[in-house]
Amino acid sequence: MNAHPQTILDEAPDAALKELIVLTEKLIELMEEESRAMATGDSISFMAVQGDKEKLAARYQEGAREFHDRLEDFRGAPSLLLNRLEAAQNRLGAITRQNTNQMKPRDQKEEQDG
Repeated sequence: MNAHPQTILDEAPDAALKELIVLTEKLIELMEEESRAMATGDSISFMAVQGDKEKLAARYQEGAREFHDRLEDFRGAPSLLLNRLEAAQNRLGAITRQNTNQMKPRDQKEEQDG
């Protein structure tokens, strides 16, 4: 059995932060695509995004878990990188809430129609 769990982030804290920032920004892009598809009622584009979003979200969650597990490693990282990551995570949270709110009326309509 492997003593070290598989990781997706680089061992070097600066490089790991950059990787997590890129993952977060890619997930934001997919969430924005999803948002546009919902806003325009484009169910084909909406469904096309879902598979990629699920895979990337799982990878992001793994990276975020690693970041949390290695928090001490990142304490001395450049504040510029930490600030970029925080800003990206805040944006991801905002777009996630926006998309969730956009889906609520659709879910309620489906319940009424169903």
